[in-house]
Amino acid sequence: MTAADYSKFLLALVMYREARGEGQTGMLAVGHVIANRCHMWGKTYHDVILGENQFTSMSVHADPNDIAWPVLEDEVFYLAENVYSGMASDVTNGALYYADETFVTSGWYEREIISSGLHPVLVKIGRHTFRK
Repeated sequence: MTAADYSKFLLALVMYREARGEGQTGMLAVGHVIANRCHMWGKTYHDVILGENQFTSMSVHADPNDIAWPVLEDEVFYLAENVYSGMASDVTNGALYYADETFVTSGWYEREIISSGLHPVLVKIGRHTFRK
């Protein structure tokens, strides 16, 4: 497995865990947030996806999604390849953050992202609100 293969697998896994109930567009949106963070912050997919306090489905063992695994036939692998390669258009318009804002439990997200005024809403896809 190459480093690129590993990055694409991690990308597909987090897209699936975070947004499988939001359809293709929702999964693409999560993938684009990750790609946008990589480009903006100068980090690798590994660093962004597995970073502390980034994606609970990947780092918090109490998260019910941390046991969800896609099967090889799932479309998420195709979607992840398209995000990784830059072939998929960014459905988030450059978003760096997202959440189901009807159910925010993170004081940090509420304070730093929603209430700060620094991160305007770019788009809503399914239950998720995507912000700059």
